[in-house]
Amino acid sequence: IQVVGFENTTAQKSLSACFIGHKKGNSYTIKLEPLWLTGAFTVGLLFLILPTYTGLSTLLIHASQREKYRWKYISVYPYVICEKHLFKPEKVRKKFVYCDVLCRGKDCSQEFKTGIKEIVGLISDDVKQHRIDGDKVYVNLWSEMDKKARNADIDVLEIRNLPGISYDYAINAVLVTLKNDVSRPRNYVKGIPVVLVGNPPIPDGAMKILRYEFKSVEIRGG
Repeated sequence: IQVVGFENTTAQKSLSACFIGHKKGNSYTIKLEPLWLTGAFTVGLLFLILPTYTGLSTLLIHASQREKYRWKYISVYPYVICEKHLFKPEKVRKKFVYCDVLCRGKDCSQEFKTGIKEIVGLISDDVKQHRIDGDKVYVNLWSEMDKKARNADIDVLEIRNLPGISYDYAINAVLVTLKNDVSRPRNYVKGIPVVLVGNPPIPDGAMKILRYEFKSVEIRGG
């Protein structure tokens, strides 16, 4: 770099202090100090890299924390259920970092109950919503008061002998509700065994439906 018009000025002295150079006539040829260049380059590079590094570090930390949080479900899978929806969560691969366990229910908090090995669906009125008993969950699929069935990922359907239940209507409603959930395999209902407890008064037509649509029908004492 050649600076012209300097002659014993304050600017020239300042340049001399910052740069290495030599005077020739009334011009001053200067050369940037290599250390100065290195420092400037390093600072500029830090300004470019630091935000990217910080963002990447935050992302990796977040992924690590989430993976640790989810591991308590992954490590005991498939013995987990969503207690809100009474669905069995599915283990899925999330991108390239980790596996996850997710419930397919709408607006799910993804907080699950662990240690559950079987979900027993009830057509009964002695369990109002659901009840956890050891490694089993008993969920009432039928409300006689509302004449409404609910959905759940059941392993067994248990029909109990209790007064005041419209068994014909209840069995049909529960069957339709289970079959209408298209997120499950088409032959899902055909894999569910039915247990009749206490010899409930089931009409012949409803009994034929049970034997045709479900895996098997077993009669047990009360």
